[in-house]
Amino acid sequence: MTRLKSLRVRMMLLFTSMVGVLLVGSYLVFLGLLNHEIPSQLNRQLLETARPLVADIMTEPNAQDVKRLDIPGEFFEVLDANGQVLQQSKNLTARIDLKGIAVNSFQPTFGTAVMR
Repeated sequence: MTRLKSLRVRMMLLFTSMVGVLLVGSYLVFLGLLNHEIPSQLNRQLLETARPLVADIMTEPNAQDVKRLDIPGEFFEVLDANGQVLQQSKNLTARIDLKGIAVNSFQPTFGTAVMR
């Protein structure tokens, strides 16, 4: 009788450990997919949002349109190829700290920044 009970317990432990391994594995695969997809989707949305603003700046480089932006909770800076601020939004009182993000003049650069 004890031998059957111990076999049953061992089978339950084997089953639960296999389910646990499968759950952890699927979680890791899902996390790996999201770690790549979420930033790339955010970058696509930022490019689509910035496209009209960049087109306007390119057609009228001397217009100071970004300086008139005053959207609560959203801050804008236009940088040149050297990282110098050309324009910043009206509600931005200090420079945005880029935390060592390399500004590349040939392609858009994305990253997390904090207010100084």
